[in-house]
Amino acid sequence: MKKLVSIIFMMVVLFSDLNAQNKLTIDALQFENDDTKGITTFTGKVKIVRINDVITCNKMVLYTQAGKNKKTNNRKIKKMVSTGNVKFKLYMKDKIYTGHGNTVIYEPEKLRYQIIGNGYLEELKDHTKILGDKIYLDQSTGYANVEGKNNKPVHFIMNIDAKQ
Repeated sequence: MKKLVSIIFMMVVLFSDLNAQNKLTIDALQFENDDTKGITTFTGKVKIVRINDVITCNKMVLYTQAGKNKKTNNRKIKKMVSTGNVKFKLYMKDKIYTGHGNTVIYEPEKLRYQIIGNGYLEELKDHTKILGDKIYLDQSTGYANVEGKNNKPVHFIMNIDAKQ
């Protein structure tokens, strides 16, 4: 009996975690949807949550594949574009990032984020900070690339050992 209870408990924990990974929660003051184009727009105090990742902004446009998956009744997200006072906290591999920018684009199929305009990114564990006009993050690999402008170059801050 104890084994059965343990197995059931493990299955409940496993399936609830899988279900959480497939949920995207969005809160906003206004919602507009066009099913035929696969475009959904949220405006006003927008908050997006997926597992531990959180993004807040003034406006978020969600681009989905037109129509639902007939087997699961779920939509496939192609791209999320957040604009206006965008702030975020993201968990990637063993790192936690916070930051902000004018626009943040997330492509779920590629697991990529782009921070465009006044980009700021801080890795919380080692307090590394990056500032640039465009910041690219690959969530699957942890790879980052930063671009500056002629009048506003990339700015990188890293803590180093005091003995160096």
